[in-house]
Amino acid sequence: MSKIEVLSGSDLQDIEQWEHLLEEIPHADVYFLPQYAGIYERKGDGTSHCFVYQSDDGIVLYSFLLRRINDIRIFQDFDECYDITTPYGYGGPIYFSANESSLHRLIKDFLKSFHSYCCDHHIVSEFARLHPLFGNHQVMPNSNKVFHHETVFIDLQQGEDNLWKGIRKGHKSSIKKALRFNVEVIRDQSLNYISEFYNLYIATMKRQQASPFYFFPLSFFKDTLESLRKYSSLFVALHEAKVATASIFLHCGEFIHYHFSGSDSDSLRLCSNHLMIYEVAKWAQQKGIKYFHLGGGLRPEDNLFTFKSGFSEKRSPFYTYRYIHLHDVYQKLVRLKLESLRTSSDIVDEEFFPRYRA
Repeated sequence: MSKIEVLSGSDLQDIEQWEHLLEEIPHADVYFLPQYAGIYERKGDGTSHCFVYQSDDGIVLYSFLLRRINDIRIFQDFDECYDITTPYGYGGPIYFSANESSLHRLIKDFLKSFHSYCCDHHIVSEFARLHPLFGNHQVMPNSNKVFHHETVFIDLQQGEDNLWKGIRKGHKSSIKKALRFNVEVIRDQSLNYISEFYNLYIATMKRQQASPFYFFPLSFFKDTLESLRKYSSLFVALHEAKVATASIFLHCGEFIHYHFSGSDSDSLRLCSNHLMIYEVAKWAQQKGIKYFHLGGGLRPEDNLFTFKSGFSEKRSPFYTYRYIHLHDVYQKLVRLKLESLRTSSDIVDEEFFPRYRA
């Protein structure tokens, strides 16, 4: 026997049940929490839901944002339809099963049930950023997933001595240099430095020529830290009472993530970024956290990835998952999109999914 339900991120009873079900799954992470999805619902990225599939083989939870395609101007007269995506960060299905054979059946039945749900509710397509450390890419169909790049993580289950040994020689020198400059890293539990963080973050995104997507407003960061008060920390690196680097870390269960960061232009001279990562790694070790996920770069093998890779040789693969549930509707939407571009200079990015949103 199987049981299917869809929980709403705007219903208090559903949120409580969502949290309760997550407690049954080992290795659950902050990205699967209803509070995390709620941040992106309030940002306007869609309504948050959790699809729950339970059977004798185990349980699957799938947090997603439901988006109304008709809200896009060129599709406003189209038949009512939707698509789904995971919130920014990492997600996809999270699951628990007793053994490998029952897990195979569980995922197969879950995927079939979720496809039926999507077809019944006019959901055209699905896009998920899979979780590199949870490893849910391993159970998803190869034909529907795309490998992007590797991410960097630190295994914190070693002692502090081994943590130091795993750091690249040049990074060790940078950490020592920051200490000579009397750079101090503190955890800002009262969020006194949130405005300084925001200014440094925006300046950093401009220097790195990041896409417009990454230019979040200050209210978004405040919402992130307040909604995830138990699961988030703002750390700042101070030099002569001035913030050189400020970073937001998310932590839940076994994992801590380097989520957002911003630096002053002087931070390169001070090496405050290097000291920040090292001090947070030690803090997380003391909290009993097992894995420190630094992530990848804005682009494959860029300077950000090079910086992160100096702290550990551990790597994990980052995949996205793409599925078209209603093929005929999808093709009609793409045709309408292409027709709308004939009168403009815009070009559709054929790698973007879903293509009608490119």
